[in-house]
Parts: sequence; C-alpha cells; structure tokens
Amino acid sequence: MTNKLIIKCFNVVCVVLLLFVVLWPAYWMLITSLKTNTEILTVPPTLIPLKPTIDSYRTLFQTSFLKYLSNSIIVSVITVVISTIFGTLAGYSLSRFNYPGKKYIGRIILFSYLFPGVLLMVPMYVLASRLNMLDNLFVLPIIYVTFTAPFYSWLLKSFFDNMPENLEDAAMIDGANYWQTIWKIIIPLSAPGVAGAALWTFIMSWQEYMFATILLSSDQNLTAPVGLSRLLAIQQRFNWGILNAGAIVSALPVLILFVILGRSFISGLTTGSGK
Repeated sequence: MTNKLIIKCFNVVCVVLLLFVVLWPAYWMLITSLKTNTEILTVPPTLIPLKPTIDSYRTLFQTSFLKYLSNSIIVSVITVVISTIFGTLAGYSLSRFNYPGKKYIGRIILFSYLFPGVLLMVPMYVLASRLNMLDNLFVLPIIYVTFTAPFYSWLLKSFFDNMPENLEDAAMIDGANYWQTIWKIIIPLSAPGVAGAALWTFIMSWQEYMFATILLSSDQNLTAPVGLSRLLAIQQRFNWGILNAGAIVSALPVLILFVILGRSFISGLTTGSGK
C-alpha cells in the first residue's frame, strides 16, 4: 500500500511539474500583454501586473493585424479542406486496394518528411515564380498540403485498417458505390481520425512562418506570424506588450479548436500510432 501511495504521489508531482513547464510560457505571455511598457522592463519582473491595462491590445487592433488573422484563417481552412480530400482518398487506397508497388508507394508518400523545410525554400520560390504566384495568398495552401497530406493519409489509413471490410460490402449490396461508401459510411465512422488530422493540419498551417515569409511581400497578403513580425519591425522600439498580445490573440483560434476537438485529436493520434 505504501509503495502504491509513493508511486501515486510521484505521478502527481510529475504531472504538476509538466503542467508548470507547459503553462508557464502562456501565463508569462498573458501577464506581459497586460503590463505597461515600464512595468515590463522592471527588474525584478512582477508575476502579477500591478496596473493591468489592455493598451497593447488596443494598439494591436489599430493595425492590420485582424487582416493578417483573416489571411491565416483562409490559408489554414483551404489547407485542411484539400488535405482532407487527398488524405482521405490516399489513406483509403493504401488500406483497401491492392496494386503493384503499393507498399513502396506508401513509403514514398512519407519521403517529404525526410527533407528539412529549409532545403525546399529555393525550389518552392522558383516554382511559385514560374507559376506567377509570388505574393499570392493561395500559393501557401498548395505548399502546405505537400507536408500535411502524407501525415493525414497515414493516420486515416490506420483507422481504415481497423474497420471491418464487411461494412463496405453491406453498403455496396444495398446499392452504394465506392464514393458513397467512403463519404457516407467510412468517413463518419472514422470521425476521430479525421478530426485529429484536420486539427493537426490546421495548427501546422496556422503557425508556419518560413514559406510565408519568402513567398509573400505585400502587407495585405501577410499571415498572422509574418504580419506580427513586420509590425514589430516598423515600431520605433521593440514593444514586448504588442508582441505578447499578438501571440495571445493568435493562439485563441487554435485553443478554441483544441477545446472542441481535443478528444478526437488525442484519439486519432493514439489510433494512428498503433500501426
């Protein structure tokens, strides 16, 4: 009994320490966004704002930051939609169909993760230039899908592998074709995997900075991460309050989605890791 109590206490301490490590940066961003510039630079720093203010948020919303947020939402939603379509079809194909080279095709799909994104900057820039899509907001989803669709397809393949094939047989006996079987039966049953992959795809495209920096230039096309860095660059002095306010606002959409789809996200990754 004593050993069980010790193990339980140890687990609780580990969880508390982990929560502290994970939540402390978020807490620090929040309190910094609520401090005055003078208090932010105070030594030693204060753990609770002495005179909370939302001036940093007012200044932030007087800029083009809301436009940057809307651009990020557009890019992320388009990326999720395209990845869902291609990832679902690829995952279903890898799970259900037999054709020559299937095993190798599945491995080739994941080759995109073998190359660091930095190595693809120049080729992607040249490709976008030849397609006349430089400084075009819609070039980003095309690039992001090449990174998100492989993960999407493999995660859904794990779900499809765990589903009995007699479900499809029964649907086809009732007169459904392959498309109807996939979208009306298979996809609803694999909702946790779809939700988890969609949330992961949204997060990856929402926070991407490197390609957005080199491919977008005009202020009206910038996404939130790039736009926030540009706002700070044009300030006469580095404003930590605006930086942290922008980080908090940028994190809200992801936080809201994770609250809604968190269980599906965890379930989807857990099932996907089983294969």
